[in-house]
Amino acid sequence: MKRITEITKRDILDLFRNGLEIDEFFDTKTVSYHYFGRIEEMDFLKRIYDLRNMPSDDSRFENAEQDIWQHTVNNDDYPYYWVFEDERFGLQDGEDETYLKFLCEVFHPTVRFEKGYWKEFLAEINRLLQNDGYELYPANKVSNRDVYGWRVYQKEENALFIPFSQRHAKDIKEKKIALSINLKARNQIYQFLERCNEPYRATDETGWNYDTTIAADVFFDIRQFYVLKCYNSQKEYVETDNLHDFIISNSPFTSNN
Repeated sequence: MKRITEITKRDILDLFRNGLEIDEFFDTKTVSYHYFGRIEEMDFLKRIYDLRNMPSDDSRFENAEQDIWQHTVNNDDYPYYWVFEDERFGLQDGEDETYLKFLCEVFHPTVRFEKGYWKEFLAEINRLLQNDGYELYPANKVSNRDVYGWRVYQKEENALFIPFSQRHAKDIKEKKIALSINLKARNQIYQFLERCNEPYRATDETGWNYDTTIAADVFFDIRQFYVLKCYNSQKEYVETDNLHDFIISNSPFTSNN
């Protein structure tokens, strides 16, 4: 999924490069914070990436670890905060999960500089991420200090419905939830939705009127979380825009929303 926009990523990169303005003692000042906190940049990256098995951008070296050491320690000639724009790390054009996992690691207790301005940077990054529907939050603790995870962000007003598979993603991944929907129940669900699937005229944010259906709107909301797929007659998992196939021939973790 790629909901985090180029604009948000640019603003977060600018935040690390240029610093953050804060009000302090009746004055405004610009403060900085390194994404790798109190540890070395190479050590931070090793917490997330297997650098020895990643390619080198320098033909003189066998892997990314040797390459990065040469250009950040030995010569120090990589541009400031180069990692955010290096294609190998998937932060610029990769999946949201990769980007969010990276940001969570920035604020991990092992990494963050407790006497630095990490709380101010966390608050500003959350403000930016919330524009695209995510937030970092205290998911658990280690040594009585918050360890951050990420989740879908919802405003109380006009909240977007979050699918079952997203609300319980962690428990599903850890196999704490087992779920099945038999064919009879699936057919009943489909028949019910078909009875409710009425056409109506809607108005978009620009004031443009257009014709749509309830099913089309449901599909639109779900597509913000994952590609709609189902199993075809050859047992291949393929994209679909058919409500019947989506409900009848799908994983219950996807169709049970």
